[in-house]
Amino acid sequence: MAPFSTGYVKGWRRSLTALVVADGIRSLDLYSELTENFKKSMSAIYGTVAHFSTLRDVVHCNRGISMAAAATRKAPNAFMFCRQLDVLRKAGDDQEWGSAAAIMKAFRIGKHESGAIANLQKHMAREVSEGLKDAVRIRGMKQFVLHETISREIFNSAFTSGTGVLEQWAVQLTNTEPNELALLLIERMKADWDRSSVRKPWGVKETTHLHSMCGAFIHFRSMFEAKVSSEEYAKHSQSLHSNFLQGFLDADLEHGLLTTVPPGDVTNIGFLRTIVQDSEKRIALELEEKEQELAERIANATLDSLKLKIDVDLAALRKAAPSPENDAIQAALDCKRGQSWVKTWMEERFQLILQPDGNMSQVLGQFAKFSAEVCKGGDQAHTLILVDATVYPANAQYFNQALQSMATVLHFGGHCIAHCQLPVMQSNTTSKALLNHRRSMEDMFVNNNLDVTVPVTLHFQKPADTSNNDKRRLSQLCLAVSSDSEKLMWSVPPVISQIPLVKVEDMRGFDDGSKPGPTARAEQKGVLAHEKILAAYLNGVTWPRNSKVLIFDMVPNRQAEFGRAALDRALATNQVPKVHYMGIMRPDMKSVVGELEQQIYKWWDESDESGPKQRPRTEQERPALTILRWAGSVPKLPDQVLGSFPVGSPQHNEILKLEQELKAVWPSQPQPERDSPAAPVRASALPDLTGARVLDVTREISAAHISAVCFDVQRLAFCQGKSGKPSILISKELDIYLGNLENTEIVCPAGELFGFFTGAFESKIVKGAVAAALGCLGEREVNSIPWRLESDTTLVSHNKKLMMVCQYVCQLAREDGLGEVQLEDHDMKPKMRAPEAT
Repeated sequence: MAPFSTGYVKGWRRSLTALVVADGIRSLDLYSELTENFKKSMSAIYGTVAHFSTLRDVVHCNRGISMAAAATRKAPNAFMFCRQLDVLRKAGDDQEWGSAAAIMKAFRIGKHESGAIANLQKHMAREVSEGLKDAVRIRGMKQFVLHETISREIFNSAFTSGTGVLEQWAVQLTNTEPNELALLLIERMKADWDRSSVRKPWGVKETTHLHSMCGAFIHFRSMFEAKVSSEEYAKHSQSLHSNFLQGFLDADLEHGLLTTVPPGDVTNIGFLRTIVQDSEKRIALELEEKEQELAERIANATLDSLKLKIDVDLAALRKAAPSPENDAIQAALDCKRGQSWVKTWMEERFQLILQPDGNMSQVLGQFAKFSAEVCKGGDQAHTLILVDATVYPANAQYFNQALQSMATVLHFGGHCIAHCQLPVMQSNTTSKALLNHRRSMEDMFVNNNLDVTVPVTLHFQKPADTSNNDKRRLSQLCLAVSSDSEKLMWSVPPVISQIPLVKVEDMRGFDDGSKPGPTARAEQKGVLAHEKILAAYLNGVTWPRNSKVLIFDMVPNRQAEFGRAALDRALATNQVPKVHYMGIMRPDMKSVVGELEQQIYKWWDESDESGPKQRPRTEQERPALTILRWAGSVPKLPDQVLGSFPVGSPQHNEILKLEQELKAVWPSQPQPERDSPAAPVRASALPDLTGARVLDVTREISAAHISAVCFDVQRLAFCQGKSGKPSILISKELDIYLGNLENTEIVCPAGELFGFFTGAFESKIVKGAVAAALGCLGEREVNSIPWRLESDTTLVSHNKKLMMVCQYVCQLAREDGLGEVQLEDHDMKPKMRAPEAT
């Protein structure tokens, strides 16, 4: 059909209704029932034919006619008129309609509508006009935007909202190719209109303000993109766009336009400041890491060069060392061999599992592996599980896991039995708590289908010379727990009598300054007592010659007394059955593990395979050196070598290792000590204090005296002095005061004021004013007392005895045969290395 061949159709809805009625009449076969007048009315079609002189008159007459207008009876808008003009051009009218005045005059419409039509036709990018058209089609012209808003050129190319107070931002707030600003404005208008509960059409003022916000967002977003990496921009761009469409960023953007001048600073925009600063910090850290990596490579190259030269001198020193020096080296090798023997023997016979996190989840796997090693060759080992709950463990979760694991092992068969010592009454608990603890254990056993029908009673004997203040109970109820007592391969004694208790003053872990409390008195019975309990179980069975018993100490007491008793039996020769032991040690039992290891080493040290214990020393000849320097009869590293690297750096530590190696290759002649043991020792180690600055601990210190009447400070902590020791007070300013609250004078010799394992150990770096005063590097140190060994002459307290670190190390070498030691959380531990080839 040719354009404008049909001028006007009236009554679209009525025509459609008539067609529906006619179709219904035909479908229902109702034609015969209609009246003649109705038939004539339905058969007649009435129309009006118009005659126009020009196509312009046709457009003007039909501009309000469209399917949508006819259906909704709404007034036409600028977008409908643009459609009519497009049709007019197709019909041959070649006039350009780019002037609002020409359109208004030719078609007799208002100035705002004609201006909107002109802008949509000639002054607006196609994608912008299409964006507006889509927005209006969905939301309605009357509801979404005014003709005046479009006519004011806000969406036109080259329009700028940078006027008035924003004039300096005119360039940044101008519509330019590729029309990003105008398209973002339409997107924001749609988002705000859709989100609003009270929807009003966009006016000129609101749209112009929103235009400036869109321009500011695009400008500062481009600055943000230039500031950060592409990955960082991609990470945040979507969220920034979403936040802008929701209006969250308008306040920051407006503040940036009003308080800064172009091009502005992205850090002045609140929502970008944090991101940019974090990115800059990350870039700075990456640059610093690269610089540190380069410095590290240079330092390593310097270290390699120095090590080559030092190794040459060390080789010359080793070659010149006479046989007495080799004897000393052999003594050290003997010590290492002893430690290696201890490690091997413990792996086979006496395993100590230290659970650092108090978790029993992996214990069963370790026990199964140990049990498989014990039963290698097809032998079956009887298993005796030990649970000492005399003092109910504070960590209930750990204890319940232990009992669950015990139940799993007991269900292996009748060769497994558990000796469980139930909680006892003491002054730090109540009858109700005691009953609850016992019931919780029994409930755990019953819930795991264990047999608890075999009770065992322990009868104790106090030492003959015990005091009247010893109120320890002389009996304790235990349970011999199994999976089925009728299938049990063990002979369980109902009563174990005449068990000797240790004297209170002989209990482990205490001295004159610290007495055992009620809990320790109830828990600690002595090694002899536990040996008798073990013997009662082991002696009740007739064992074949090659029998083995695996003792699984799942819940030892604080001093692991069952473990000490089992160790004495395992070290004894010709014992039947052969005892193998695995103990689960809690984190606070680290010192007990060290004591057991030292006991095993001392047993080896007295055996026939340990070798002689003395190595004499003679004077050595001095070879020529290249980089090392002689200081008297001792070769030393030059100061410039020691100062080549920062203190604490890996390279500096390597130099210190070389220095220690130098001392091992060519040690200085020791000075004799007054308290040197007369008996032969494996290593005659004595510290070389030549040139060392040793603190005189016998000097008298005259501190300021403050009368108790005048003493007024805010206390942070206080400890009452007793047994001739001073009282200690720590103020809230962390000052330490020593006090004498007695009527008699006390003498305070050098000794420890505070002990470890009473708080949390923390490693921290020191920096700043405190670091300058201490002469060390680091970050900061606030409200803490540092653990810092500045040299091997630093004073430490060991077993309440004050000594230098070097003296303590030499003592370990002489008395415990430790050729090398390392510091591990305030404990000296043997380095458990395999013996070197000789």
